[in-house]
Amino acid sequence: MDFDKRTEETVNKLLKSYEDKKEINGIDISNQPDKKAIIEIISKLLKILYPGYYSDRIYRQYSLKNNMAATIEDVIFNMNKITFNVCKYANAFADLSEDELREKVAE
Repeated sequence: MDFDKRTEETVNKLLKSYEDKKEINGIDISNQPDKKAIIEIISKLLKILYPGYYSDRIYRQYSLKNNMAATIEDVIFNMNKITFNVCKYANAFADLSEDELREKVAE
């Protein structure tokens, strides 16, 4: 299959998926995650995946390990926070208390 045909099929599948009434496809801006927070998480994920390319400086092996641990911990914390805030407004989790939802997100 040539590149143009594959691209067209991919675009059509993506656009068709937006027709679903899934909550993730909603345009309700008030219930969307903060764009800056998402960009920051992606930036940190790039530092984790490509430390030599995206690092601010060269780390020795032991400091690289500590830096990676702190960065991964930060990503997990922020992802849990964003996920919790988005799930608070999702109908699928409406019957859960805040504590139950926090436990569910932490899983």
